[in-house]
Amino acid sequence: MLSLTAALGEGSEPPDAASCVGGEEMMLKRRQEMVQKGKNARKEAEAAAALRDGKVGRDGEAGQPWPHDFSLFCFGPRNPARRWCAWLVANPIFDHAILGLIVLSSIALALDEPRLDPASALARALLEADHIFTLAFCIECSAKIIAFGFAFSPTAYLKNKWNILDFFVVCISIVSTVAVGAQQVKSLRLLRVLRPLRLLAQHGGMRVILSSLLDSLPAVSNVFGVVVFFQLCFAVMGMQLFMNKFRSCADFPAATTVAECVAAARRAGLSGDAVAADRVWRNPSYGSFDNFGSSMLLLYVMSSGDGWDRVMYHGMDASGEGMATQRNDSSISALFFITWMFVGCFLGVNLFVGVVVDNFNRIKAEKDGSASMTQGQQQWVNTMKQAMSAHATFKAREKSWLGKKIAPLLRSPAFNTSIRGLILLNIGIQMCDHYGIADEGPPELGYARVGIVPEIPSEVLYERAMLGCTMAFGLEGGLKIVSHGFVGYLKEPWGTFEFLIVFPALIAGLAAQHPTGAEVVLLNIVCHVSSLLRLLRFFKDAKKLNELLLTMVLSLPSLVNVSSLLALVVYMYSILGVQLFTFVRHQSYLTQFRNFESFGNAVTLLFQCLTGDGWSYLMFDCMATEEDQRGCTLEGGDCGGWHAIPYFVSFQVGSRRGPRWDLGGIWVGSRRGTRSDPGGI
Repeated sequence: MLSLTAALGEGSEPPDAASCVGGEEMMLKRRQEMVQKGKNARKEAEAAAALRDGKVGRDGEAGQPWPHDFSLFCFGPRNPARRWCAWLVANPIFDHAILGLIVLSSIALALDEPRLDPASALARALLEADHIFTLAFCIECSAKIIAFGFAFSPTAYLKNKWNILDFFVVCISIVSTVAVGAQQVKSLRLLRVLRPLRLLAQHGGMRVILSSLLDSLPAVSNVFGVVVFFQLCFAVMGMQLFMNKFRSCADFPAATTVAECVAAARRAGLSGDAVAADRVWRNPSYGSFDNFGSSMLLLYVMSSGDGWDRVMYHGMDASGEGMATQRNDSSISALFFITWMFVGCFLGVNLFVGVVVDNFNRIKAEKDGSASMTQGQQQWVNTMKQAMSAHATFKAREKSWLGKKIAPLLRSPAFNTSIRGLILLNIGIQMCDHYGIADEGPPELGYARVGIVPEIPSEVLYERAMLGCTMAFGLEGGLKIVSHGFVGYLKEPWGTFEFLIVFPALIAGLAAQHPTGAEVVLLNIVCHVSSLLRLLRFFKDAKKLNELLLTMVLSLPSLVNVSSLLALVVYMYSILGVQLFTFVRHQSYLTQFRNFESFGNAVTLLFQCLTGDGWSYLMFDCMATEEDQRGCTLEGGDCGGWHAIPYFVSFQVGSRRGPRWDLGGIWVGSRRGTRSDPGGI
């Protein structure tokens, strides 16, 4: 039976034997680790037995059988309840069950939308499911606390940073479930979006990425401080240059001063007091330099590259304090904004990427492994490299007198060059296809204007040219089969590849000459895709292209880890966005097609923000208030608020600028590591 201390000790879980498929050195290292772990487990078991019998304390002193190694001061090492909890949490089935519950609870969060009718069957089912999930997670947390201890024992539950995250999420779930009727605590239900974070403790790849990012934070914080310092300087300069110069009369563009704007408002029947003046004489929706906070926000939006030109043009048109903007195409104020783009955007991005790549290489060297892959993924990369380097190239032999006659032709450089030229010609013919080709060139006209077979229309000529290229490739494959034999031809990897794309395309091309209904579309797709795949033949003799392709393949585990973490961030922010902005009134950029009214719409909108396309416009629309006169009212509940700023800015930092700066640096470092050494990415 597995000893209790071995089940409770850190790293006591035996390594997965299926993952030990790397090289001999890696297998030897893993074997030594297993032996050492077994020795440590036996030592801990002996120490626990001595402690249980009261012979020695935890520190080796006589006596003190309690409270040492007692969970919650009442569950001793031989307690049946604690032994059962230790067996339960060490069971792989239990881990898989908890992972399934986390996934199901995350899906339930996506379905639980504010627009859902509370009396509907789905709403009631989601409420019951939330109670079940909360109970299950409480049972899991309690079992681990009883098995490991809570906070003070060497193997305590809270001494694992991932368990701290799980415990926090479970506490939030309990409070939000119990305090349903308390209006002050209802906001805690928003924190349920942190529940998918528990996937980090179950997904090794995301844990590696996040741990590496946290390890690189000290160096990144230094660069962040430099960038913030420059932003502070530019914010103060912007306030001195453009304070109270971005305003204009919203309803009366002809007014050039605040007095004229208020007078026009009075003539139109509006109130002329100060409140009305603020309503009609106001800044543009994307911000201004009237105060420090607005200046910092506007500079950050510009540094992301989103709509920075409109801010520059508005600054160029600034005519004076308290005066409306006037168009000016030659203002020297443009230098301020252009300089900030060089400092805040280009220089900042390069600094962050460089620091992250350097720190990931340092982390990889310190850990003697990888900074963006798990140990199993790294072993897969090593195995793939060894398999590719040890792969014996098959050399086809001619088995007949005809094959021996054809072989010199197939091996000649002129033949290979002509085949590559034929591939490019085939691609060029495909480029000639266009909409309306079927209506061009009737039989009586054809291609008379260029002197090419006037009786053949354009579509027929195109199809025959494609078929001719396909038959030429089929002839090449037939010659190789005659020369090397069918089995010898397929034993070569490139021969198998050519057979799979040439002969189906040849059959589809011949069948397309006599189509029977809608299947002609499928046949054309097969022909065109096969033609495009032939471009991969250029990788056959191109060493650099082969190296690039190998780098991309071996970097896939790192890319999957980075993409998984990014997808988790988008998923959580989508759920949070639906809870915060689902009722915000439609405006210029927040429309019926781009909104937070459902989880699917939120994912699409955040993907747009992920690309940096108009994210600041959406943020300012979600900041709509009743004072902005955008049509929303507090009674109607369709206004936004200031919380749109931390929501969108944090999403940009954690997702878009994360991949561009931090996670993008991981990807660059991954490619460099793949190409430089077999060990690690």
